[in-house]
Amino acid sequence: MRCHLFCITPNLLARVFPVCLLSFIAPSFSYGQTKEKTKEQTRQEILDNDQLSARLINADPDLKTVKLESEYFLQLGYNGRSRMIAYCKGDTICRISLWFDLFYGVSRYEYYLKNFRTFFIYEAEEGFPKKDSVGAPDRTMLAMNFEGKYYFDDREQLVDKKIRGRKMLDDDEINTWKDQNPAEKDDGSNPDIRSLLANAVSYVRIIQAHLKKMQTQ
Repeated sequence: MRCHLFCITPNLLARVFPVCLLSFIAPSFSYGQTKEKTKEQTRQEILDNDQLSARLINADPDLKTVKLESEYFLQLGYNGRSRMIAYCKGDTICRISLWFDLFYGVSRYEYYLKNFRTFFIYEAEEGFPKKDSVGAPDRTMLAMNFEGKYYFDDREQLVDKKIRGRKMLDDDEINTWKDQNPAEKDDGSNPDIRSLLANAVSYVRIIQAHLKKMQTQ
């Protein structure tokens, strides 16, 4: 019986080692790509689902409306002209529309909710345009200054936001819709975003108290 010995020579090792190293690295690199792709796919699925849910709420003819006027906002520290309309299915609040009269124009907000959590917020600010070179405002008409669309997951974590224009009290103007991926540009802890969500909680409590009051009358 002959015994064949397999000898690892320096030349053989030099040829085999790069191949082995590549076979070890390639699966890890592929896994990383798959993981990132899945994360982006999940974000897009949440965004698509939020948009669909908002359209379904807007198209639902069976939602009852509950209107609240300015006096309900006094407890929130706002004493100007304002209006709130809640769209409800039974005792479940699906959408809240708000309108605030400001000295420089009007602010509007739309809150969309499911499972008692906010999943989409639309924000708009319209201002009085200047009617002469002096800069006096024309209070007979409104012009759109700013729009914002904010999408959240089921934990109310910011998934995506789209903004354009400039708020009256802001410095930077965005003339076209600007998409922002929170994973890259915003961690969701933005004080303006947190404020919008906190306001949603306050509005829901006001509406729920009003609905309860209506039931006892």
